[in-house]
Amino acid sequence: IVYRRKMVVRMRLQRFGQRNKPFYRIVVANAKSPRDGRFIERVGTYNPIPARDGIKEVIIKSDRIKYWLACGAQPTKRVAWLLGKVCYIIIQLCSSSCAGTNITADAHTSKVDYES
Repeated sequence: IVYRRKMVVRMRLQRFGQRNKPFYRIVVANAKSPRDGRFIERVGTYNPIPARDGIKEVIIKSDRIKYWLACGAQPTKRVAWLLGKVCYIIIQLCSSSCAGTNITADAHTSKVDYES
């Protein structure tokens, strides 16, 4: 008899960039792998440093995030906050609660600029 353990999959941030200039990738990874270690798939990016116009940038692959959430992937608190900022988690309330964001979406990716 072979017993298989379920692999806990999380959506989390993977840090890149220089000191004091962070840049993050939103990745789907096994919960036991290290923060900047192995991952299953890259599903987006987040740049917390505002551009000259004061807008931060979040780019997500909405179809892949939808797939991984349906498979049971658990977003960390920060990724859930980012997905809430881009109005992805509660899509029905997007028209009323996301008046301050500029959403540009095509078939596979969504690019959102927001002011903090």
